[in-house]
Amino acid sequence: MSIHKGYRFLFGTGGRWSGLFLWLGICFIQSGWAVEQEWSVSITRAAGGELVLEWPAVENAVGYRVEVSDTLTPATWAPVAPENQWPITATTLMIADPGEGGFFRVVALVAEVDAPGQLIELIPIDSYTTAELSALFQQQSVPITPTHPVHAFKVLYRTLDPQGEIILASGALMLPQDLGDPLPWMSYQHGTIVLKDDVPSRGENLEYLIGLVYASHGYIATEPDYIGLGDSPGMHPYMHAETEAMSGIDLLRAVQGTLPDWGIDWDGRLFLSGYSQGGHSTMAMHRMIQDELAGEFTVTASCPMAGPHDVSGTMSDLMLADTPANSPYYLPYVIFSYQSAYGLYDDVHSVFKEPYATTLPPLFDGMHSGGQIDAAMPAIPREILQDDLLAELLTDPEHPFRLALEANDTYLWTPQSRLRMYHCGMDSTVPYANSQIAYQWFMNAGVSTELVQLVDPFSLGSHGSCIPFAFLSAKSWFDTLK
Repeated sequence: MSIHKGYRFLFGTGGRWSGLFLWLGICFIQSGWAVEQEWSVSITRAAGGELVLEWPAVENAVGYRVEVSDTLTPATWAPVAPENQWPITATTLMIADPGEGGFFRVVALVAEVDAPGQLIELIPIDSYTTAELSALFQQQSVPITPTHPVHAFKVLYRTLDPQGEIILASGALMLPQDLGDPLPWMSYQHGTIVLKDDVPSRGENLEYLIGLVYASHGYIATEPDYIGLGDSPGMHPYMHAETEAMSGIDLLRAVQGTLPDWGIDWDGRLFLSGYSQGGHSTMAMHRMIQDELAGEFTVTASCPMAGPHDVSGTMSDLMLADTPANSPYYLPYVIFSYQSAYGLYDDVHSVFKEPYATTLPPLFDGMHSGGQIDAAMPAIPREILQDDLLAELLTDPEHPFRLALEANDTYLWTPQSRLRMYHCGMDSTVPYANSQIAYQWFMNAGVSTELVQLVDPFSLGSHGSCIPFAFLSAKSWFDTLK
């Protein structure tokens, strides 16, 4: 565990429990283990036999993690199961099965400076030799030969939520090894997920593999989980362009200062890419860097792939059509997300008919998959909506939800650096029209066809089958620019 950029790690540690529920917590600053303060942490037994830990709030704490060990040896501490619950923002924890006894400690992640882009913690995920990467790529049918070993990390950092408040975020960092020259940087933005753990920083999914591919070919690679996913608390603001962009940008900021620690120099070239929601995020990130952060970063080239850029038009028409949809859960996902971002309604029953007003909200807890949510949905998504709301959405362009959709269209700008959209023409989940409309807007704005292109990498490809063609095409293009 490392200390970076004004953050310190506070540990409340205490005595062994085995029927004696006494706890003395001492707060340490990790660098040198100097005593910073003391607090008492209580342990009580609930009526059902559960162990209840309570501790005082720590000023500027981002979150807390409770760890357990059979001894007080530093290397033996591990998060209390399940590991995917950490960090939490509450100051109490109930442990249903505390085992036969052991030591517990409370770890507080504390910020000395509240600022987006601050690194909190860099946690190793794994290290891979080229032989291990080659075997992994072959197992996943990725036709890439790695040329460099890779170190992978989970990154905890700070970014902004839709209300502009500081929030914890997580992401993945992959660093190539055995390279002496300055390296280019790839930021890859993942596609739609609803499971909090189905993110790059968990080191298991397909898009984590994409980061490894780029790193194994000499790119610094980062992959934001987005807020509300991974280790980030709360609801993920799905299809919210500003926070999608900020989560990627603040991840760049968070890790940039650590690169020299690993003997790596960045050469200043920045590439952006992502598929599906990641295409939307990539377009938003490119736009924000160009329009607001030109003195800090410059995008060399971006590939927004199969992105829903026309949220208020093409995607809205698809979700509100009187026809079945490939992924019906997209509609409630956007509604719940925009509610968390904009506060569009006071009562869920004013939006959804029964039984959906009752059955849908619990399914967006980060523990249910898109398939599970689709199983609770009608084939025609709009059938979940109250009739009067549906009528307003179809006829009133000034409806607050319509305005929220428009605010998250990502094509209303003029790129000044290279941008290539990859999108398969037969995509019916995120229709090809999204990229056509974006491309036409750019052409109407006078952007050169040498600067912006729209490419169909596989004309018969669906949203899913297009992925490998788009990914390989994008990487090949980036490689010519690196």
